[in-house]
Amino acid sequence: MGPKNKDEVFNKALGGEISTYIQPIINLQANSIEGWEMLTRGPLGTTLEMPSRLFSYARRKKKMRQLEYQCLNNSLMATQMLNSKSKVFINISSLIFCEKLDMITNYAADLNNCSIVLEITESHKSNISRVIDAANWYKSKGISIAVDDVSSGYDRLKNILYVKPEYFKLERDLIMDCHKNIDKRIMIKSLLLMGNKLGSRVIAEGVETKYEVNILRSLGVKLCQGYYFSKPFPAVTLKDITTANII
Repeated sequence: MGPKNKDEVFNKALGGEISTYIQPIINLQANSIEGWEMLTRGPLGTTLEMPSRLFSYARRKKKMRQLEYQCLNNSLMATQMLNSKSKVFINISSLIFCEKLDMITNYAADLNNCSIVLEITESHKSNISRVIDAANWYKSKGISIAVDDVSSGYDRLKNILYVKPEYFKLERDLIMDCHKNIDKRIMIKSLLLMGNKLGSRVIAEGVETKYEVNILRSLGVKLCQGYYFSKPFPAVTLKDITTANII
């Protein structure tokens, strides 16, 4: 696909031609679905369908903000597919997060069947005091906070220490083959202890095998997400999915 055609595809994405996929977060202890993470796919059947390519192209074109707003809007609309009380995890960069978006709080106020959890990613660097201020503002509106990809650096740990999110996620690299690596298990246990002390619930992300599930359960991890349970699927098909299909 040439540059011109790729620009055309990207402009379609900015115009709303993106799909919202969802992936369940599983509560191992209750054997139930804790919530759903909203994920973005670019125009289907194109070279920008996968989110890594779509967001990489947006950064190159300096249009990340426009794309983020479109993805956020689509994710909020997709919450209408949820017909039971659920938590909806929506990814948001720290830069956009700090803008204290009324579009999120206004939408959340109208939801009767689910609650929003804003999952902070680090695609942009933001002053920690602004992140804390925004987090407190969202919490005052009844919106929960999560921190993504913990274990990948001090910035993530700093967010946990000062923001005190309701959730934080352990990144895939830490979870992968943790049943074979004692150092990973020690770190997971330490992060669980930190979560317990700060009042944050820990989610193991990228769980792909029963061996990982078993060791995570033995370590005390209660919430998991990954291909072992379900690959992401279009939100519009949620009505055909039951808990029994996943757990």
